[in-house]
Amino acid sequence: MDSKETVIAYRELYANDIKTLENAFYNIFPNAKIEFSIRSSVGSPILRINILLISDTKDQSSGCNDNDPLGIKFIGFLPEISSPNKATKFDLEKLSGGLSCNPEKGSYMAMNTLKLPFKKVREIWQTKVKNW
Repeated sequence: MDSKETVIAYRELYANDIKTLENAFYNIFPNAKIEFSIRSSVGSPILRINILLISDTKDQSSGCNDNDPLGIKFIGFLPEISSPNKATKFDLEKLSGGLSCNPEKGSYMAMNTLKLPFKKVREIWQTKVKNW
């Protein structure tokens, strides 16, 4: 199976679970935004998860999603295997993000970013979905 076929297989495999996670997320945060994407990469396919507090880009500072006050990005490195299945373990870790807040007094920065701790996990997909 080549890289493009592997990406398509992962998309089909996780499609229903991603919809389940999106529905659960929007039930709690109706005005926020969550994006999932599975793409090919240099080494192996990647799963990207992008969480935004403000869903509409035009409401973001300078119209840029990277200026979201609570923008968090996760990345998962999916193994390049011949037949992807939900029992395969892969790493999911925070790529970037945090909580934007007012800077300390006397700071020249416009905003300060409070880092939110996230633990890198290596589990099977079903455990990730269940623990979400």
